[in-house]
Amino acid sequence: MEVQIEYTFSNEENVYFAISIPFSYLDCHDYLLQLQQNTRPDVYFNKEVLTYSANQLVVNLLTITYNHPMNELAPGSCSIFEEKLHENMFPDGNRPIKINKPVVLILCRVHPGETSASHALVGMLNFLCVSDDPRAYLLRRLFLFMVVPMVNPDGVYEGNYRMDTFSTNLNRIYNNPSAEEQYTF
Repeated sequence: MEVQIEYTFSNEENVYFAISIPFSYLDCHDYLLQLQQNTRPDVYFNKEVLTYSANQLVVNLLTITYNHPMNELAPGSCSIFEEKLHENMFPDGNRPIKINKPVVLILCRVHPGETSASHALVGMLNFLCVSDDPRAYLLRRLFLFMVVPMVNPDGVYEGNYRMDTFSTNLNRIYNNPSAEEQYTF
């Protein structure tokens, strides 16, 4: 299906065209603050700085699970991650919690232009954190969700479609990342 758009430009207006509904770095930041403020008390929700991007933008790590006084949640490093931590990770000194549950790792916005992923993530996070749905409750009881809502904030901030600030497609370097360029690895 081909779509043709015609528009007459004038010299007095700014016009922006988008191939999908935008979701900026600041939109993500604002949403995470709102989510953190509105999360129910029975939900363990922690937002921490995983690392800083090459352009010093925050890369967050969200940790979500069931929160109960008898839960064995303990701040500190998870042994499964400890040996793989790079010096740029967790610059504020925080580490993921220790808990004996299967981990569900979710990465979003590796490709900056795929904004639909952020909109889908908002729906998933709302379901996990705010919902009274028994399915969400069960998921939190059974799993530890670790979510990186924006893996490539520099690319998002710069308006790139697939690349980071170094013109690298992060999906192509998982096996051989550069510690100087891909701070999140």
